[in-house]
Amino acid sequence: MIVKENRTENYVCSLDPNSVCDMMDVLTAIKRSIKSHNKAVRLHFERSKRTGEEFNECFKRITVKGREPLDGKRTLFNDIANKYTNSGRLDIYIHRDATATFKMTGEFC
Repeated sequence: MIVKENRTENYVCSLDPNSVCDMMDVLTAIKRSIKSHNKAVRLHFERSKRTGEEFNECFKRITVKGREPLDGKRTLFNDIANKYTNSGRLDIYIHRDATATFKMTGEFC
């Protein structure tokens, strides 16, 4: 796992797709944390509907982007084809999921 400086605020880290530790431990830990965050946001939203308190949290989503293609194949949108098997590293990003929040609350966060 590598954390690069001066990246966007959504960037978390870069993983080596050939490393079992990175793919099994780090990536699954990040996915589990996002899943538990979204569950807590949903429960907080349900509680705020019952009690009338203010709700100002957003759902999160994880994006995995393949970088440094091994064989040069890319998709129509300039992403790496077969990103888990054809990339030299994977960049992990966490974004606010405004569409899920909009479906719950009716307004964007």
